[in-house]
Amino acid sequence: MKKKHTIGFLFFLLPMFFFLFISFSRESDIWFLLSHGKYVLEHGFPHMEFLTMHTGLHFVMQQWLFSCVCYFFYHIAGSFGIILMVGILNVFLALFLYKQCLQLCHNSYTSCLVAALIDVLLELNFIVPRPQMISLLFLLIVVFLLEKGDKSIYGIPILSFFLIQFHASMWPMLFILFFPFLLEEILHKNKRVYSLLGVFILSFLVGFLNPYGIEAMTYTFHFYGIKTINLLIDEMQHFSFVGDSVVVFNSVLFFFLMIIFLYSIIRNKENYSIHSICLFLGISFMTFLNLRNLSLFFVIVMPYSCFLLKKEVTGKIYDKYYLIGVLMFLLLFGIFYQKGFYTFQNDEMEHVVQYLDKQNYEEVLFFNDFNDGAYLEYAGYPAYIDSRAEVFLKKMNHKEDILEEYYQVLTGEINYSDFIQKYHFQLLIVHQNSAFYHYLDSSHYTIVYQYKDVFVFET
Repeated sequence: MKKKHTIGFLFFLLPMFFFLFISFSRESDIWFLLSHGKYVLEHGFPHMEFLTMHTGLHFVMQQWLFSCVCYFFYHIAGSFGIILMVGILNVFLALFLYKQCLQLCHNSYTSCLVAALIDVLLELNFIVPRPQMISLLFLLIVVFLLEKGDKSIYGIPILSFFLIQFHASMWPMLFILFFPFLLEEILHKNKRVYSLLGVFILSFLVGFLNPYGIEAMTYTFHFYGIKTINLLIDEMQHFSFVGDSVVVFNSVLFFFLMIIFLYSIIRNKENYSIHSICLFLGISFMTFLNLRNLSLFFVIVMPYSCFLLKKEVTGKIYDKYYLIGVLMFLLLFGIFYQKGFYTFQNDEMEHVVQYLDKQNYEEVLFFNDFNDGAYLEYAGYPAYIDSRAEVFLKKMNHKEDILEEYYQVLTGEINYSDFIQKYHFQLLIVHQNSAFYHYLDSSHYTIVYQYKDVFVFET
């Protein structure tokens, strides 16, 4: 009993790493999530896009429930409310990482250590106020229940129902995770396959119980693999050892972890089932295609590495002090890595909005950069574009391909003067590192406001 209490105490220290690693200053999606949540709570479910300057764009709010939760926490406690929400989600992620590792290797110390390492890896990039946090949690619980193999699998349809409300674009992943377990049962000619098929079918059927029906269920298929999205968003790019520093870092990290996992399979092949190897191969392939899936590799695949750690470390962990030492090392690493505490407040755009308010620019049309639109919209200014990339695809909005137009303007394929004339922009809000800034800086447009590296040009 004392050992369990010690492990429990040490384990619940893990989410404290959250306060050291997370950098909300890089997070812009929170602002459109808050706008979404406020709209749903006040007006119901929208079917036409309502935040931008564009009209007549068909719209599916694929993360409506998560948006409402975000707005609730923000309305109650402001920025701290969002931090608290993410902290709570991280606690549950860490909890089920620990439970999954413990279920696999039956060693409390090893499970605590592996859960800590995975949580730290997640906190480098993925513990942010986005719906992916709750979808990762739900998918982890699904695998935990499938691995458990008892009647608890009948809870999966409930998870399916909530997953499509919280994050519809990740809902199909639930069924992808089913296939390795189904395959194993079929190969072993186990009667459990019928129970799994029943749960699979029921989980699919409850997906129809959402405000957007089949559109939400097929949401991800409308934008996955679109070249323009992959070029504009770092996390959507494929595995590569060259290019953007974030892409290279994530690629090197993934390659290193994959080598470790392969070594673990070789050393402990008797512990690896068909479904665990299939999960490794499938999610690794998905991560090669799209580095955003690295979070799935951490949450779904990495717990199986506890077999290696148990074999290598067993006999070296003499008592709780070894584990305390490792956790303290991770704590110090977190302090070194983060070098301070951040909030998700956008200092630059706050000053721009204050300027716009003072100048009474409410009816003015303006151009803005991709990552700035959501904040401007939350402040009440209809933007040209925001970080909801798929919303601006013709395939999604049924009207025009705004995202492709934006990309072609940045690359010079569309003349910037013609573009400005088309929309009759009166203000242009751009960052100094934007390609659009360099077009404007060498032209006749006047800078009317500047804060740090953000410039407001007047046409």
